[in-house]
Formats: sequence, structure tokens, C-alpha cells
Amino acid sequence: MATRVYLLLTLCLLTFSSDGVFAQNQEVRVRELPLVWVLSTGGTIAGTSTSATDLSNYKSGSLLGEEIVRSVPQIKQFANVKVEQVVNVPSQDMNLK
Repeated sequence: MATRVYLLLTLCLLTFSSDGVFAQNQEVRVRELPLVWVLSTGGTIAGTSTSATDLSNYKSGSLLGEEIVRSVPQIKQFANVKVEQVVNVPSQDMNLK
């Protein structure tokens, strides 16, 4: 019984902030994240291979921009990211024409 009371008291104390105000009443500041557009074209950055050291099976332009952005979930802390897949071509096929 004493253990339960101690645990309950501990949980109650944890609901208060250090200045004695309920944590739920504290002001929450929400900052607006910038909108960042990623224009994906394929190429080297969108390449994959069977391993990091096996270049014989490397293929550029094999990932979509959405897949690349999804592989960095922490980005959501810094920006709202929109992806536009402009083209998806291998590096050797990219030119200005």
C-alpha cells in the first residue's frame, strides 16, 4: 500500500512544472515551418547499389525524390517539404537539350 501511495505522489509531482504551475497551463509556442520545394531530377543523388562499396551494381536515377526525402524523417522538424519529380534520368543522360 505504501508503495502505491509513493508512486501516486511521485506521478502527481511530475505533473507540476518547476515553478509550481501545471504543465498543461504553460504557454506553448508554435513556430511556423518554412515551405521547401524539392525539384527532383534523378541523377547521382538518386542512385542505388547493392552495397556502399559495390560500384559495379550502381545505377543512378533509380530513386524518386519522395523516397529520398522520406529517408530523412527528421526533416519534418525544420521544414514542410513538397517534392516535385521533374524528371528521373541517369546522370549520364542529363543534358541541356
